[in-house]
Amino acid sequence: MLRYQFGVEFESKSVRGKYPNLEFFNEERIARVDMRYGNLDVYFELAEYLLKKQIYTVEIEDFDVKGTIFSKGVIRADEKIKPNDVVVYYSSYIIGVGQAVISGREMGKIDGKAIISRRKKLI
Repeated sequence: MLRYQFGVEFESKSVRGKYPNLEFFNEERIARVDMRYGNLDVYFELAEYLLKKQIYTVEIEDFDVKGTIFSKGVIRADEKIKPNDVVVYYSSYIIGVGQAVISGREMGKIDGKAIISRRKKLI
């Protein structure tokens, strides 16, 4: 599933649950299948890995994210991002996971448009 969703190889030590309610673990949970959206819900270790690879990431300005992230706060976005993709957003002091509203190519170019629907803050 990771290869399909993100195009990367990332090994987990164990898988818990019965399909479709699967959770992937190393020392901590790294991802789980989110049946509402039909994709993987990303946790800290996997988010950190995607951040190091700079894939499906959006760099934002330093502000406290409380809800939807708008295009005005975007510094850089991965051009591979498509609407509804799970993305990792980050700044100098925050890392979080959200769902893209628009493509990575449009992020930061369109003023006042919602770009990421926040799911959770990891740090």
